[in-house]
Amino acid sequence: MTHPSPRPARPDAALDMAAMDIVVLADPAQPPPEACMAALELAWSGLGALTRVEHGATPPSALAGALHPWRRWRLDAPADPMADPVTLPSRIEAAFVPLIGRCALTVAADEAAQATQAETPSRTRPDQAAALAAFSTGCLVRRKAAPQLAQTTRQAFRHIGVTPPAASLRACDSIAEELDRVAAHGPEPRYHNRHHIADTILATASLLRVALGQGWLDPHDATLCIVAMTGHDLHHDGTINRPDHHLETIAARAVAAIMRDGRCPEADIAMVRELILATDPKHQNGLRQRKLTHGLTRLEMMCLLAGDADLFASLLPGIGEQLSIDLAEEWRAARISFPAMPDTPKGRRGFLSFVTAMSEAAEAIGVPAIVQDQLAQLPP
Repeated sequence: MTHPSPRPARPDAALDMAAMDIVVLADPAQPPPEACMAALELAWSGLGALTRVEHGATPPSALAGALHPWRRWRLDAPADPMADPVTLPSRIEAAFVPLIGRCALTVAADEAAQATQAETPSRTRPDQAAALAAFSTGCLVRRKAAPQLAQTTRQAFRHIGVTPPAASLRACDSIAEELDRVAAHGPEPRYHNRHHIADTILATASLLRVALGQGWLDPHDATLCIVAMTGHDLHHDGTINRPDHHLETIAARAVAAIMRDGRCPEADIAMVRELILATDPKHQNGLRQRKLTHGLTRLEMMCLLAGDADLFASLLPGIGEQLSIDLAEEWRAARISFPAMPDTPKGRRGFLSFVTAMSEAAEAIGVPAIVQDQLAQLPP
Protein backbone atom coordinates (compact mmCIF):
# COMPACT_ATOMS: atom_id res chain seq x y z
CA MET A 1 0.00 0.00 0.00
CA THR A 2 1.31 3.41 -0.86
CA HIS A 3 2.24 5.53 2.12
CA PRO A 4 0.74 9.00 1.63
CA SER A 5 3.57 10.99 3.16
CA PRO A 6 6.10 12.33 0.63
CA ARG A 7 9.57 11.51 1.85
CA PRO A 8 12.90 12.60 0.39
CA ALA A 9 14.66 9.73 -1.31
CA ARG A 10 18.13 8.84 -0.11
CA PRO A 11 20.51 11.22 -1.95
CA ASP A 12 22.62 8.42 -3.40
CA ALA A 13 19.55 6.55 -4.65
CA ALA A 14 18.05 9.65 -6.24
CA LEU A 15 21.28 10.68 -7.93
CA ASP A 16 21.82 7.28 -9.51
CA MET A 17 19.03 8.35 -11.85
CA ALA A 18 19.67 10.32 -15.01
CA ALA A 19 17.47 13.15 -13.76
CA MET A 20 15.99 14.42 -10.53
CA ASP A 21 12.76 16.12 -9.58
CA ILE A 22 12.71 18.96 -7.07
CA VAL A 23 9.27 19.45 -5.54
CA VAL A 24 8.60 22.62 -3.56
CA LEU A 25 5.62 22.92 -1.24
CA ALA A 26 5.20 26.66 -0.72
CA ASP A 27 3.17 28.35 1.96
CA PRO A 28 0.62 30.60 0.18
CA ALA A 29 1.38 33.41 2.64
CA GLN A 30 5.02 33.38 1.62
CA PRO A 31 7.09 34.55 -1.38
CA PRO A 32 5.85 33.65 -4.87
CA PRO A 33 7.13 30.57 -6.70
CA GLU A 34 9.50 32.80 -8.68
CA ALA A 35 11.52 33.31 -5.49
CA CYS A 36 11.77 29.56 -5.07
CA MET A 37 12.84 29.23 -8.69
CA ALA A 38 15.62 31.76 -8.18
CA ALA A 39 16.90 29.86 -5.16
CA LEU A 40 16.85 26.60 -7.06
CA GLU A 41 18.76 28.10 -9.96
CA LEU A 42 21.37 29.38 -7.52
CA ALA A 43 21.69 25.99 -5.81
CA TRP A 44 22.18 24.06 -9.01
CA SER A 45 24.18 26.64 -10.96
CA GLY A 46 26.83 24.90 -13.03
CA LEU A 47 25.79 21.45 -11.90
CA GLY A 48 23.09 20.64 -14.41
CA ALA A 49 20.31 21.89 -16.64
CA LEU A 50 17.38 23.00 -14.51
CA THR A 51 13.99 23.43 -16.13
CA ARG A 52 10.54 23.88 -14.69
CA VAL A 53 8.52 21.08 -16.18
CA GLU A 54 5.30 21.21 -14.21
CA HIS A 55 3.37 23.75 -12.21
CA GLY A 56 -0.21 24.38 -11.25
CA ALA A 57 -3.00 22.93 -9.19
CA THR A 58 -2.54 19.23 -9.98
CA PRO A 59 0.29 17.88 -7.84
CA PRO A 60 2.61 15.07 -8.88
CA SER A 61 1.64 11.57 -7.82
CA ALA A 62 3.91 11.59 -4.75
CA LEU A 63 2.02 14.62 -3.41
CA ALA A 64 -1.50 13.79 -4.51
CA GLY A 65 -4.00 15.99 -2.72
CA ALA A 66 -1.40 18.32 -1.20
CA LEU A 67 -3.01 21.40 0.27
CA HIS A 68 -0.09 23.73 -0.40
CA PRO A 69 0.66 25.37 -3.73
CA TRP A 70 3.57 23.58 -5.31
CA ARG A 71 6.05 23.80 -8.15
CA ARG A 72 8.16 21.05 -9.66
CA TRP A 73 11.43 21.27 -11.59
CA ARG A 74 13.56 18.75 -13.43
CA LEU A 75 17.36 18.58 -13.04
CA ASP A 76 19.21 16.76 -15.80
CA ALA A 77 22.37 14.81 -15.06
CA PRO A 78 25.08 16.99 -13.44
CA ALA A 79 27.24 18.73 -16.01
CA ASP A 80 30.30 18.46 -13.75
CA PRO A 81 31.34 14.77 -13.57
CA MET A 82 33.52 15.54 -10.54
CA ALA A 83 30.61 16.93 -8.52
CA ASP A 84 29.97 14.95 -5.36
CA PRO A 85 26.33 13.89 -5.76
CA VAL A 86 25.75 13.31 -2.05
CA THR A 87 26.37 16.98 -1.31
CA LEU A 88 23.82 18.24 -3.82
CA PRO A 89 20.74 18.08 -1.53
CA SER A 90 22.63 20.02 1.13
CA ARG A 91 23.51 22.67 -1.46
CA ILE A 92 19.88 23.14 -2.41
CA GLU A 93 18.94 23.46 1.27
CA ALA A 94 21.67 26.05 1.76
CA ALA A 95 20.25 28.08 -1.09
CA PHE A 96 16.94 28.16 0.74
CA VAL A 97 18.41 29.70 3.89
CA PRO A 98 17.17 33.18 2.84
CA LEU A 99 13.70 31.61 2.60
CA ILE A 100 13.90 29.65 5.84
CA GLY A 101 10.45 28.78 7.10
CA ARG A 102 8.85 29.87 3.85
CA CYS A 103 8.83 26.61 1.97
CA ALA A 104 9.62 22.96 2.33
CA LEU A 105 11.28 20.91 -0.36
CA THR A 106 11.66 17.31 -1.35
CA VAL A 107 14.44 16.09 -3.62
CA ALA A 108 13.47 12.78 -5.18
CA ALA A 109 13.58 10.79 -8.38
CA ASP A 110 10.23 9.85 -9.91
CA GLU A 111 10.84 6.15 -9.37
CA ALA A 112 11.91 6.65 -5.76
CA ALA A 113 8.85 8.77 -4.99
CA GLN A 114 6.57 6.13 -6.46
CA ALA A 115 8.31 3.30 -4.62
CA THR A 116 7.70 4.54 -1.06
CA GLN A 117 5.76 1.74 0.61
CA ALA A 118 4.24 0.98 4.01
CA GLU A 119 3.16 -2.32 5.48
CA THR A 120 0.05 -1.00 7.21
CA PRO A 121 -2.74 1.29 5.97
CA SER A 122 -2.51 4.89 7.12
CA ARG A 123 -5.16 6.79 9.04
CA THR A 124 -3.88 10.09 7.64
CA ARG A 125 -5.38 11.46 4.42
CA PRO A 126 -2.83 12.10 1.66
CA ASP A 127 -3.48 15.84 1.67
CA GLN A 128 -2.98 16.03 5.43
CA ALA A 129 0.15 13.88 5.30
CA ALA A 130 1.68 16.08 2.62
CA ALA A 131 1.04 19.28 4.56
CA LEU A 132 2.36 17.82 7.83
CA ALA A 133 5.43 16.41 6.09
CA ALA A 134 6.11 19.88 4.67
CA PHE A 135 5.86 21.37 8.16
CA SER A 136 8.25 18.74 9.54
CA THR A 137 10.76 19.41 6.76
CA GLY A 138 10.51 23.14 7.36
CA CYS A 139 11.35 22.66 11.04
CA LEU A 140 14.45 20.66 10.15
CA VAL A 141 15.59 23.13 7.48
CA ARG A 142 15.16 26.12 9.81
CA ARG A 143 17.67 24.57 12.19
CA LYS A 144 20.42 25.17 9.64
CA ALA A 145 20.32 28.90 10.45
CA ALA A 146 19.93 31.05 13.54
CA PRO A 147 16.29 31.57 14.54
CA GLN A 148 14.72 34.89 13.61
CA LEU A 149 11.77 35.10 15.97
CA ALA A 150 10.60 38.62 15.14
CA GLN A 151 10.33 37.59 11.49
CA THR A 152 8.64 34.36 12.48
CA THR A 153 5.86 36.13 14.37
CA ARG A 154 5.22 38.37 11.37
CA GLN A 155 5.13 35.30 9.16
CA ALA A 156 2.55 33.79 11.52
CA PHE A 157 0.32 36.86 11.37
CA ARG A 158 0.54 36.91 7.57
CA HIS A 159 -0.34 33.23 7.44
CA ILE A 160 -3.57 33.75 9.38
CA GLY A 161 -4.40 37.02 7.62
CA VAL A 162 -4.51 39.10 10.80
CA THR A 163 -3.01 42.55 11.33
CA PRO A 164 -2.25 42.67 15.07
CA PRO A 165 -2.58 45.83 17.19
CA ALA A 166 0.68 47.75 17.43
CA ALA A 167 0.99 46.97 21.14
CA SER A 168 0.71 43.22 20.52
CA LEU A 169 3.31 43.31 17.77
CA ARG A 170 5.65 45.32 20.01
CA ALA A 171 5.17 42.69 22.71
CA CYS A 172 6.17 39.92 20.28
CA ASP A 173 9.26 41.88 19.23
CA SER A 174 10.25 42.59 22.84
CA ILE A 175 9.82 38.94 23.81
CA ALA A 176 11.96 37.92 20.83
CA GLU A 177 14.64 40.42 21.87
CA GLU A 178 14.62 39.03 25.42
CA LEU A 179 14.95 35.47 24.13
CA ASP A 180 17.90 36.57 21.97
CA ARG A 181 19.48 38.38 24.93
CA VAL A 182 19.22 35.31 27.16
CA ALA A 183 20.65 33.08 24.42
CA ALA A 184 23.62 35.41 23.96
CA HIS A 185 24.69 34.87 27.59
CA GLY A 186 25.06 31.11 27.49
CA PRO A 187 24.18 27.92 25.65
CA GLU A 188 20.46 27.37 25.16
CA PRO A 189 18.77 24.16 26.32
CA ARG A 190 18.95 21.43 23.70
CA TYR A 191 15.15 21.30 23.27
CA HIS A 192 13.59 24.34 24.96
CA ASN A 193 15.38 26.87 22.77
CA ARG A 194 14.49 29.49 20.20
CA HIS A 195 14.04 26.91 17.46
CA HIS A 196 11.33 25.29 19.58
CA ILE A 197 9.73 28.73 19.97
CA ALA A 198 9.78 29.21 16.18
CA ASP A 199 8.26 25.76 15.63
CA THR A 200 5.53 26.59 18.12
CA ILE A 201 4.72 30.00 16.63
CA LEU A 202 4.30 28.51 13.16
CA ALA A 203 2.30 25.57 14.53
CA THR A 204 0.04 28.06 16.30
CA ALA A 205 -0.50 29.84 12.99
CA SER A 206 -1.37 26.57 11.24
CA LEU A 207 -3.97 25.76 13.89
CA LEU A 208 -5.33 29.30 14.07
CA ARG A 209 -5.84 29.42 10.33
CA VAL A 210 -8.32 26.56 10.70
CA ALA A 211 -9.92 27.97 13.83
CA LEU A 212 -10.40 31.39 12.22
CA GLY A 213 -11.73 29.87 9.02
CA GLN A 214 -14.32 27.89 10.95
CA GLY A 215 -15.29 30.81 13.17
CA TRP A 216 -14.19 29.03 16.34
CA LEU A 217 -11.95 31.95 17.32
CA ASP A 218 -11.73 35.60 16.26
CA PRO A 219 -8.70 37.71 15.22
CA HIS A 220 -8.28 39.09 18.75
CA ASP A 221 -8.12 35.56 20.18
CA ALA A 222 -5.63 34.59 17.48
CA THR A 223 -3.39 37.56 18.20
CA LEU A 224 -3.19 36.70 21.90
CA CYS A 225 -2.40 33.07 21.09
CA ILE A 226 0.61 34.13 19.00
CA VAL A 227 1.83 36.53 21.70
CA ALA A 228 1.49 33.80 24.32
CA MET A 229 3.30 31.13 22.34
CA THR A 230 6.13 33.53 21.49
CA GLY A 231 6.78 33.86 25.22
CA HIS A 232 5.57 30.55 26.63
CA ASP A 233 9.08 29.21 27.37
CA LEU A 234 10.81 32.51 28.16
CA HIS A 235 13.64 31.85 30.69
CA HIS A 236 13.22 28.06 30.47
CA ASP A 237 16.33 26.53 32.03
CA GLY A 238 16.15 23.02 30.59
CA THR A 239 14.82 21.40 33.76
CA ILE A 240 11.34 20.02 34.47
CA ASN A 241 8.48 21.52 36.42
CA ARG A 242 8.12 21.45 40.17
CA PRO A 243 4.60 20.79 41.51
CA ASP A 244 3.97 24.55 41.52
CA HIS A 245 4.50 24.73 37.73
CA HIS A 246 7.30 27.22 38.23
CA LEU A 247 8.54 27.22 34.61
CA GLU A 248 5.24 28.42 33.16
CA THR A 249 4.85 30.86 36.05
CA ILE A 250 8.28 32.40 35.38
CA ALA A 251 7.45 32.77 31.67
CA ALA A 252 3.99 34.22 32.35
CA ARG A 253 5.36 36.83 34.75
CA ALA A 254 8.11 37.89 32.37
CA VAL A 255 5.71 38.18 29.43
CA ALA A 256 3.20 40.13 31.54
CA ALA A 257 5.91 42.64 32.46
CA ILE A 258 6.87 43.06 28.79
CA MET A 259 3.25 43.53 27.74
CA ARG A 260 2.64 46.03 30.55
CA ASP A 261 5.70 48.04 29.51
CA GLY A 262 4.29 48.08 25.98
CA ARG A 263 0.95 49.37 27.23
CA CYS A 264 -1.07 46.29 26.29
CA PRO A 265 -4.57 46.17 27.84
CA GLU A 266 -4.73 44.41 31.19
CA ALA A 267 -7.42 42.06 29.87
CA ASP A 268 -5.03 40.93 27.12
CA ILE A 269 -2.23 40.43 29.65
CA ALA A 270 -4.52 38.27 31.81
CA MET A 271 -5.55 36.15 28.80
CA VAL A 272 -1.94 35.62 27.67
CA ARG A 273 -1.05 34.60 31.23
CA GLU A 274 -3.82 31.96 31.19
CA LEU A 275 -2.61 30.60 27.86
CA ILE A 276 1.01 30.32 29.01
CA LEU A 277 0.08 28.62 32.29
CA ALA A 278 -2.11 26.20 30.33
CA THR A 279 0.91 24.81 28.46
CA ASP A 280 1.88 22.90 31.61
CA PRO A 281 1.49 19.17 30.72
CA LYS A 282 -0.70 18.41 33.75
CA HIS A 283 -3.02 21.27 32.84
CA GLN A 284 -3.14 19.97 29.27
CA ASN A 285 -3.97 16.47 30.44
CA GLY A 286 -6.92 17.88 32.39
CA LEU A 287 -8.14 19.78 29.33
CA ARG A 288 -7.90 16.68 27.16
CA GLN A 289 -9.91 14.63 29.63
CA ARG A 290 -12.49 17.40 29.96
CA LYS A 291 -12.87 17.61 26.18
CA LEU A 292 -13.66 13.90 26.07
CA THR A 293 -16.22 14.05 28.88
CA HIS A 294 -17.78 17.51 29.16
CA GLY A 295 -16.64 19.69 26.27
CA LEU A 296 -14.66 22.92 26.54
CA THR A 297 -15.41 26.61 26.94
CA ARG A 298 -13.99 29.09 24.43
CA LEU A 299 -11.08 29.93 26.76
CA GLU A 300 -10.39 26.25 27.38
CA MET A 301 -10.43 25.66 23.62
CA MET A 302 -7.79 28.35 23.21
CA CYS A 303 -5.74 26.77 26.00
CA LEU A 304 -5.94 23.34 24.38
CA LEU A 305 -4.91 24.82 21.04
CA ALA A 306 -1.90 26.42 22.76
CA GLY A 307 -0.92 23.03 24.17
CA ASP A 308 -1.31 21.39 20.77
CA ALA A 309 0.94 24.04 19.23
CA ASP A 310 3.55 23.45 21.93
CA LEU A 311 3.70 19.72 21.09
CA PHE A 312 2.96 20.02 17.35
CA ALA A 313 6.44 19.47 15.91
CA SER A 314 7.24 16.76 18.44
CA LEU A 315 4.17 14.80 17.35
CA LEU A 316 5.24 14.58 13.70
CA PRO A 317 7.46 12.00 12.00
CA GLY A 318 10.89 13.32 11.10
CA ILE A 319 11.26 16.40 13.26
CA GLY A 320 9.51 14.59 16.12
CA GLU A 321 12.18 11.90 16.33
CA GLN A 322 14.91 14.56 16.35
CA LEU A 323 13.15 16.50 19.09
CA SER A 324 12.82 13.32 21.17
CA ILE A 325 16.60 13.01 21.04
CA ASP A 326 17.02 16.70 21.88
CA LEU A 327 14.71 16.50 24.89
CA ALA A 328 16.44 13.40 26.21
CA GLU A 329 19.83 15.11 25.90
CA GLU A 330 18.47 18.22 27.61
CA TRP A 331 17.26 16.13 30.55
CA ARG A 332 20.51 14.19 30.79
CA ALA A 333 22.43 17.48 30.89
CA ALA A 334 20.21 18.48 33.82
CA ARG A 335 20.79 15.03 35.43
CA ILE A 336 17.15 14.10 34.99
CA SER A 337 16.38 10.49 34.19
CA PHE A 338 13.25 8.40 33.68
CA PRO A 339 12.86 4.65 33.08
CA ALA A 340 11.80 5.37 29.48
CA MET A 341 13.60 8.40 28.08
CA PRO A 342 12.07 10.24 25.08
CA ASP A 343 14.70 8.94 22.65
CA THR A 344 13.75 5.28 23.26
CA PRO A 345 10.86 3.49 21.47
CA LYS A 346 9.12 3.04 24.82
CA GLY A 347 9.54 6.71 25.67
CA ARG A 348 8.32 7.80 22.24
CA ARG A 349 5.27 5.56 22.58
CA GLY A 350 4.55 6.98 26.03
CA PHE A 351 4.74 10.54 24.73
CA LEU A 352 2.50 9.91 21.72
CA SER A 353 0.01 8.02 23.90
CA PHE A 354 -0.24 11.05 26.21
CA VAL A 355 -2.20 12.93 23.55
CA THR A 356 -5.62 11.46 24.29
CA ALA A 357 -7.55 14.34 22.70
CA MET A 358 -6.66 17.40 20.65
CA SER A 359 -8.26 20.65 19.57
CA GLU A 360 -10.71 20.65 16.68
CA ALA A 361 -8.14 22.58 14.65
CA ALA A 362 -5.51 19.86 15.16
CA GLU A 363 -8.07 17.21 14.27
CA ALA A 364 -9.00 19.08 11.09
CA ILE A 365 -5.44 18.97 9.76
CA GLY A 366 -4.84 15.34 10.70
CA VAL A 367 -2.48 15.51 13.68
CA PRO A 368 -4.26 12.85 15.81
CA ALA A 369 -4.36 10.53 12.81
CA ILE A 370 -0.64 10.87 12.12
CA VAL A 371 0.02 10.19 15.82
CA GLN A 372 -1.95 6.96 15.52
CA ASP A 373 0.00 6.03 12.38
CA GLN A 374 3.24 6.31 14.36
CA LEU A 375 1.91 4.37 17.34
CA ALA A 376 0.93 1.54 14.99
CA GLN A 377 4.54 1.29 13.82
CA LEU A 378 6.22 1.42 17.25
CA PRO A 379 6.94 -1.76 19.21
CA PRO A 380 4.47 -2.39 22.06
